[in-house]
Amino acid sequence: MRKVRYLFFAAFVAACCGGAMSGCIKEDGATPGSDTKNVPVLLNIGTRSVDATDGTPTSEEAKLHTLRVYAFIGNERVGYYYSEVPSEKGSVRFLMDMTLKSTTTQTVDFYVVANEQAMTGGSHTLSATTTRDQLDGYTFTGLSLTNGLPMFCKKVGVEIDVAQDKDPNAPEDPNPPVNAGDHDDHTQLAAETIKLELRRPVAKLGVFAAKQPGETAELTITGLALQRQGMRTSNYLMPQSEETLKGMQASGSDTDFALVPVQAPVAELNGPGAGDDGYTPVLEAPFYPFENPWGSDAPNAPGAPDGNVLVVSYRFAGSDVRTHEVYLPAMLRNHYYRVRCLVNNSGLFTVEYLVADWENDDDDNWESTFEYPTYTNLLTEGNQQAPDPVTAPTIYYYSADVPDHFVANDPSSAGTCSFFFQMSAPSGQRWTPTLMNAATTQYSLAVYDNTDKKVYDNDPNDPMHTAAIEAGPNFYRIVVRVLDPDVSLAGNFVMLGINTPSWLGDNQLLLINKTDTGLYWPTNEPEDQRVSSDILIGIEHIIQ
Repeated sequence: MRKVRYLFFAAFVAACCGGAMSGCIKEDGATPGSDTKNVPVLLNIGTRSVDATDGTPTSEEAKLHTLRVYAFIGNERVGYYYSEVPSEKGSVRFLMDMTLKSTTTQTVDFYVVANEQAMTGGSHTLSATTTRDQLDGYTFTGLSLTNGLPMFCKKVGVEIDVAQDKDPNAPEDPNPPVNAGDHDDHTQLAAETIKLELRRPVAKLGVFAAKQPGETAELTITGLALQRQGMRTSNYLMPQSEETLKGMQASGSDTDFALVPVQAPVAELNGPGAGDDGYTPVLEAPFYPFENPWGSDAPNAPGAPDGNVLVVSYRFAGSDVRTHEVYLPAMLRNHYYRVRCLVNNSGLFTVEYLVADWENDDDDNWESTFEYPTYTNLLTEGNQQAPDPVTAPTIYYYSADVPDHFVANDPSSAGTCSFFFQMSAPSGQRWTPTLMNAATTQYSLAVYDNTDKKVYDNDPNDPMHTAAIEAGPNFYRIVVRVLDPDVSLAGNFVMLGINTPSWLGDNQLLLINKTDTGLYWPTNEPEDQRVSSDILIGIEHIIQ
């Protein structure tokens, strides 16, 4: 298998950069005494965001409207800063006064809250007297985007050497207080800048679509919605444990959350009007979901019941509106989720999502590189010398029992269709099969290892449902089975593909049915309704 290298650009990133903000209010916490020293410390606070389409910063996501900074030693507040003068650049440098013990190196914990008015339904009012516990437990129930996006920083364990002498070359305050001379009674130490990197407590969702190349009918996205079971009632400002997040309540709404789609027609993949990555943005404005630790490992397979599900409604000219459900991964704070949908008029709806985690980098290099996996086509036998397929794959109903061990040529395997697959590299890469045009109550998809033991099942209630198979030397048997005896299902074509749910969360379908080799699987699909391709194998449901 030829190896390819892909570059995905990290987005919506928190980083530090220069800027200016004025009009601050400073309030000291601890009272100075003989064993304390008043110290101004130079802080550099900044943020970066990335546009939904091309990776360039967006001013609204980066803008600072208000800023609060708290400094604690243990639970004692030793410094505080507040400003309500906006910074268009999304960054600020200033001297913050702190009252510290003067004899030793002190370990200080910093909390930063930016754009607090962007949070509605806050659990309490933020002020100069807000405690550390209140900051750690602060929640909000909604967003007011006219006030920017809420941002936070929690940086613990910052060591400040209070014992050093006054620095004669200490920097002037780049953002002096309104009352000049406010730092006069403070000992300015060595000019070391403390960087505090802002992040968002919410995720970001973008939706993109493209027509299959050669599709002539006009395509429009008529609706986008997030199903209500994945929406949370509130969100924490500061990071929490997974256990705490799993205890957050669902919205309890009796309706889904509607998003606003773009009204313009969707362009062909890589065609005129498409974005830089070949897809058309179809969400009118980015949406910022609350954190949700529940999700799915594959966009076409249901995951945890409380995970987010995106419902895409679309219409080709001359046809009725159709819908497709996209099962989203866990929604993590400060992550950008790009859902890309490739659609044709025959019913094929291929989905992948790109998930970027934002690690700050001073050299402005936000690229992540990974190695494309090495794997086989879907084969007729579990070895590299497997004969080429000569007949179209078919399935029929015999039994709805999915065994924990597969026995070839046994009555328990009657009516099934088997394929063999091996992914050998890179180390740590994982894969799962997926069935399209197939309800999990009607069709089973299971994977068996080289001892014929089941290691994956598409049934959401099966313990093996969340499993993913890691790359290695062994072949695996993929078995498709009919579960529903309804004879009206005969004539259906279910589509089998392979997802790779790792490497930055990317879920893409692999080329497992390549037309340029003799391994291409025949199909009984009518030519004018063909959905099978180099990424999908069509399996016909017949009556035996």
